Amino acid sequence: RLPEQTCPRFREWRAALDPAGMTLVFPEAYMNNPASMFGHTLLRVDMGAKGGERDLLAYAINFAAETGRDGGVAFAWKGILGYYPGFFSIQPYYDMVKAYGDWENRDIWEYELNLSAAQIDLVLMHLWELRGVPFRYYFFDENCSYQLLSLLTVARPELKLMDRFRAPWVIPVDTVRVAVEHAGLVGKVTFRPSAASELRHEAHQLSVGEQRLARALADGELEPDDPQVQQLSDPARAAVLGVAYDYLRHRFLAHDVSRAESESRSRRILIARSRVDVTGRVLSPVPTPPVRPDQGHRTARVALATGWRNDRFFLETRIRPAFHDLMDPQGGYTAGAQIDFLDLAARLYPREAEARLQELTVVDIVSLSPRDFFFRPISWKINA
Repeated sequence: RLPEQTCPRFREWRAALDPAGMTLVFPEAYMNNPASMFGHTLLRVDMGAKGGERDLLAYAINFAAETGRDGGVAFAWKGILGYYPGFFSIQPYYDMVKAYGDWENRDIWEYELNLSAAQIDLVLMHLWELRGVPFRYYFFDENCSYQLLSLLTVARPELKLMDRFRAPWVIPVDTVRVAVEHAGLVGKVTFRPSAASELRHEAHQLSVGEQRLARALADGELEPDDPQVQQLSDPARAAVLGVAYDYLRHRFLAHDVSRAESESRSRRILIARSRVDVTGRVLSPVPTPPVRPDQGHRTARVALATGWRNDRFFLETRIRPAFHDLMDPQGGYTAGAQIDFLDLAARLYPREAEARLQELTVVDIVSLSPRDFFFRPISWKINA
C-alpha cells in the first residue's frame, strides 16, 4: 500500500545491463583446483541490442566465497564448515569466459532460460538488494549453485526449485539438471569449448609432421618463412600456422613464455598466415559432445550385491553419495576424471547373523590426462 519509490541508481544500473534474457552457465569440472572439481554455475544477463556479440558483452552473476590467501587443508576445512563469507557479484561475461575457458581449460555449457521481462526484473531487483550482503558459504550445500538456484526461485517461485534437494549436499550439475527437468524453463543449449579443447581438436587434424612444425614455430625453433613451412600446400600451411598461434597463446596464458617473446613471435606467425591465400576456417570446429552434463548419470548411487567369501555367503549394500568414477558411463562428465566421496559398503552374513563394515572410502580422486605433442599434464590420484 506504500507509494512506489524511484531509485535512480538502480535504474541506471539496470539500463547498463540492458537485460533481454537470462542464461544458466555451467563451466565443467577443473581437476587441479579443489574448489572447482564438481564444476560451477553462474547466471548470464543477456543483452538486448548487441546482435551476435551480446553473449560475450553481457554480464555474469556469480556467487563465491572470500577465501583470502588460504589454501590446502585450511581452505578445505573452512570451506566445509562455513567459515568463509560468500557474496553475490556481477562482472563482464568475457572475463568469466577468459578465466574458465582460457586459463582453466574448462568447457562451458550455456542453458538459455525462458523467463519473461518481469521475471528477469524481479531477479535483478533482488540482486540489487543483496549487494554487500554476506552469506555463510558451505562447500557441500550452501554453495554457488544453491544460492543461484535460490535467486532463480525469486523469478519462478511456483517451480519450487529448492524443494528438489533433500540430501545434505548440492552438486552444481544437479542444479542444472533440476532446471532442465522443469518443462519450459530451459530453451536453447549452447556448447562453448575451451581454448585447450579447440587446440587439441585442431592439432589432431594435422599429420605428425605438421604437428611438429606447428610446435617448432610456437617454440621459436623455426621461423614462418622456413622452407619446411613454405613447401606445404596453402591449406596445410594455413592450418599449421593457425595451430602454432593457438599453441603459443596457450603457453602464454600458462605463463610458460614471456609477454615480449609471445608478442614478437605471434606477430610473425600472424603476418605469415595473412599472406597465405586461404580465407576462413581451415580445420573443422570442435563438435558438440553427444551427451550434455545434465544428461549424464545421477551423481548418487546405491548398489546391491551378493557373493561368497571363504565359503561364507554374504549380502552387500553399497551407497555412494557423490559423484562419478571411471567405471560409470562417461557421457556428460570430464573424461579421465573420478571423484568418489563417502563410498560405503556394508555386508551381512546371514548364516552367522553377522553384519560388518566392509569398506569406507572417504575420498577417492583420480585425474588421468593424456599427453601429446602440445600438452604435458601430470596424472595423479588421491585415496583415503
